[in-house]
Amino acid sequence: MNQKIRLILKHLGYDKHEISVVITDNAHIRELNHLYRGIDSPTNVLSFSMIEGEFGSIGNLLGDLVISVERAEEEAQTSNVTTDERISQLLVHGILHLVGYDHDDYDAIDNNGDEVEADKAGFESIVNAKDKINQNSHIKALEMEKKSLELLRLIEPNKELEFF
Repeated sequence: MNQKIRLILKHLGYDKHEISVVITDNAHIRELNHLYRGIDSPTNVLSFSMIEGEFGSIGNLLGDLVISVERAEEEAQTSNVTTDERISQLLVHGILHLVGYDHDDYDAIDNNGDEVEADKAGFESIVNAKDKINQNSHIKALEMEKKSLELLRLIEPNKELEFF
């Protein structure tokens, strides 16, 4: 795993940087997911970037990854890949998040449940803004997908392995 991490970081231009990786189970990652994201269910990988915000000046520490090996094993079985290949996918995915790649689907402009009366021009403005955000989100997701495949080809012998 260390060799894969070093190859990924070098390829991304972060070869002088460090990350920490915690391998855990579903119960622990569920606690972390609930605490930091407000989602009360296990996930496969969590990324905690240290290059943004108040932690940006810590030096060469990119951040922390937490991977649920239990979830990785489950997903490997359903995806017909090995657990090692699934963990490689999660490493790539998590590290890309640490260095700023994103894939979230931003269907985010709303009125927080408040009723709003808008004229036709105002409504069209909101729709156009949502479309632009969704287009930008789609572009970011495609960029992350392309970079994921590139990194997987670098670290995995199975050249048929798909991105996360």
